[in-house]
Amino acid sequence: MLIELQRLKDKKEDLDLDDVRRASSFLLQKQFVYANKSRDKSTYQMITGFRDYFWQLFDAINMDLEVDLQLGYIALIPRTSHLSTNLDLTQTLLLLCVRLIYEKGVRECRAEEGVVRSNSDVLVDVYQAHTHRKLPLLGELRSILDTFSSQSLLDIEKDKGGLGKVINFQIRPAIRLIMSEEYLAQLDEFSSDPQVKEGTNEEAE
Repeated sequence: MLIELQRLKDKKEDLDLDDVRRASSFLLQKQFVYANKSRDKSTYQMITGFRDYFWQLFDAINMDLEVDLQLGYIALIPRTSHLSTNLDLTQTLLLLCVRLIYEKGVRECRAEEGVVRSNSDVLVDVYQAHTHRKLPLLGELRSILDTFSSQSLLDIEKDKGGLGKVINFQIRPAIRLIMSEEYLAQLDEFSSDPQVKEGTNEEAE
């Protein structure tokens, strides 16, 4: 890849190779970058400008580079592992519910630049309807959403009044890459499992 890096320099003499290295490192760290986020903008422009080089770079370390110019995001997906494998059951189910909310927003034409706005009240309703499980406390829910935010799957809107009871957030289109249709099918199976419903009833008693 050092040869390929030098070829980039030969094609574009004013290219700073340190900028190329920083963009690679940033995407590896964040996994998702967006054209409309000021933090990500330089990395997004670098990678879309030299897509072939970055595709080869990440292909060499067994990762898929996904570029969606229409929705304005870049994703780096490991081929042998998955973000969701690092999540516990509650986190995984909540993330699946976030995907459901996203798809409903898209169907209802509420997506703006691929982003769907929602809040914790809606998430709680969807979670209860599909999982029949005990709800996480607000503090735990906030912590889980912070985790999703750090993974660039959603952005939490700042609460000007402090720590309110409703958490507003914006769901990013990369949720589709992390929670595929197969995962949604698993959620349907989970919600229809009699043992899940019986377990919920026992908790209520």
